[in-house]
Amino acid sequence: MKKELSNSSLSLVVGIFIAIIILYFTAPLNNSNQKFEDLALGEDTKNVIGKVDGIKIHCHNLTDYEDCLIDYSNYGDNEKITLWLGNSQLHAINDYRDGQKTSPMIFFKKAKKQKQYVLSLSQPNANLQEHLILTAHLVEKLPIEYLILPIVFDDLREDGIRENLKGILEDQDALKLIKSSKIGKNIISNNIKNDNSGNNVQKSNLSIQDKSESILNNRLEEMWSLWNKRSDLRGDIYNSLYRLRNYIFQIDPTTIRKMLPGQYSKNLNALKALLELTNKNNIKTLIYIVPIRNDIKIPYDIDEYMKFKNEVDQIASSKNISFKNLENLIPNNMWGKKGSTTVKNKNEIDFMHFKSDGHRLLAEKIFIEMNKIWITN
Repeated sequence: MKKELSNSSLSLVVGIFIAIIILYFTAPLNNSNQKFEDLALGEDTKNVIGKVDGIKIHCHNLTDYEDCLIDYSNYGDNEKITLWLGNSQLHAINDYRDGQKTSPMIFFKKAKKQKQYVLSLSQPNANLQEHLILTAHLVEKLPIEYLILPIVFDDLREDGIRENLKGILEDQDALKLIKSSKIGKNIISNNIKNDNSGNNVQKSNLSIQDKSESILNNRLEEMWSLWNKRSDLRGDIYNSLYRLRNYIFQIDPTTIRKMLPGQYSKNLNALKALLELTNKNNIKTLIYIVPIRNDIKIPYDIDEYMKFKNEVDQIASSKNISFKNLENLIPNNMWGKKGSTTVKNKNEIDFMHFKSDGHRLLAEKIFIEMNKIWITN
């Protein structure tokens, strides 16, 4: 029996080791494939990036946002743009049913009656450093006059810029805006460097490993049809490792998430820089603390969470920015559960994603708050 247990454990360790090796040689760990980033959603929460009356108004990142820009040029009628950034709370519907709409989709139709064109971009676990560079990029491309920015405590634990946003750092106009702040300069220095001609290039583009992998990938695609499906295979492996990690370390949605001081400081500095950017460009901004399920003890250190809310409020006041705390906006019956994110099959509490009625309620509240801003401008 002991021998069988030992062999089983050894097989598990070997399997994990092989999987990690495969991941290392087939993709960087910060690969931005949406399939990987949505692992925490669970099977019962649907990613909905839809259209309103045939118009694409909600996108994720640089891989698809051109569709939103094209549709604005075709259907925007020179309307003022209200940009709504966010994380998966904007594009995920708990207990989804066909035809249900997200908050930005509902908000778009309401805002259209006020001659406002809503454009929304959201990425899972988006941090404020990413919101900063994305805003700098879009300000140079579109006539943005209003910004809606949700602040998510849990996402302040995130750091760095995901691959599908790094193309922004090739935009010279955006770089001028980004480097106007210390945190912006740090983002630039961490992601790009000068080549011999003095031009800015992404660090990843200079890597010998990247060049070698590109050649290898191209050759393997020509020789082996399965290699073209490696993205899906990586997704399956990531999914398995993600679930296994959660099971081993007993991580579930109720696990207390301690703040990481370094990441927290970077993201709050990015928030300050972002609000300075919008003020300088005469963009009226609404920031809000996102709704969270509160009929169960939230997975945060309460003292840290209280400090966070106070600091965001103070930053908003210092920049003369509209601020709302919407953490208690969504009633308990509008939240649900999600599929297991471990190897167990038991459904889990979802603190971030609500049902379609919750999306309608959030859209209505944001409309009320933004209408106050629109009327005064």
